[in-house]
This record gives sequence, C-alpha cells and structure tokens, in this order.
Amino acid sequence: MNSATAWLGDIAANPKISNAGCRLAVAIAAASNDQGRYRGRSMPLAVAAQQSSRHQGDLLAALAEQGYIRIHSQRGGRLDLEILAARDPVAPPSEKPYREIAGPVVGVVAKSKASFVAYVDADTAMVKLTIPREGAEAIAQAISQQPS
Repeated sequence: MNSATAWLGDIAANPKISNAGCRLAVAIAAASNDQGRYRGRSMPLAVAAQQSSRHQGDLLAALAEQGYIRIHSQRGGRLDLEILAARDPVAPPSEKPYREIAGPVVGVVAKSKASFVAYVDADTAMVKLTIPREGAEAIAQAISQQPS
C-alpha cells in the first residue's frame, strides 16, 4: 500500500471528517506533486470533489485540524498546502513534518571521522542522508538485535 492510499484510508476511517472532506482529500491527493504539495487554484479541487468552493475553507480547516494537511496559504482563490503523512508511532516526537521514504540503499560513504552519508534510491528521488557516527552505530546495533 503506497503512502497516498494509507493517508486516504486514515482520513476515511476518521469519524470527524465528513464525506465531503474525504472527497476533497482524494482531490488533493490526485492534484498534489510527488512531494505531497499542492499550489494552485482552489476551484479545480472543488470541481474534482464535486462540491461548492464556498464550503471548501471549512473542509480544509477540518483536515488541517486533524493533522492531515498543513495550509501554508489560502487567499484569493489560491491554495498552498502540504499533505502530512502519518507519523510512525515509534518515531521520536518532532514539530517538523514527517515524510516517509522507502528504497534500497545504493551507496554508503564515510564523509568524515564523525559522519557517514547513505544514498537511498526512493520512489520519487535519490535521497542523501548524512548520519553522525553515533547514529550509524545505533543503526548497526539495532540491525544486529533484529531476529532473522
């Protein structure tokens, strides 16, 4: 199951989100770019969700209040919003947005005595992760403790 499907499933299962809110979420998922960002006019979302743009602000506010989207700007019929993926329950708390990436590690390089760089070929882009040495040691230890 890809992340957009899981995101939409979470919204559909939330009793605090109306059916109209679910339709708007589907329209947002379809119109957003690979990074989960939508920048554009609000009317195409309303048309895709088969609803009046008059109530779109309330529906967007409900999605934002439940933590499914972040509204960066909403003025003059234009929107700038970001889909927020569900936070992994074991992830440490943070105010920063959570974005899940998945893919094979295609290279690891010792950047310095203090850090390593890992390259991950993710679904949407090549990702470069700089990991401090103690972080790399913690990852190695966690891997060694996993049952095979």
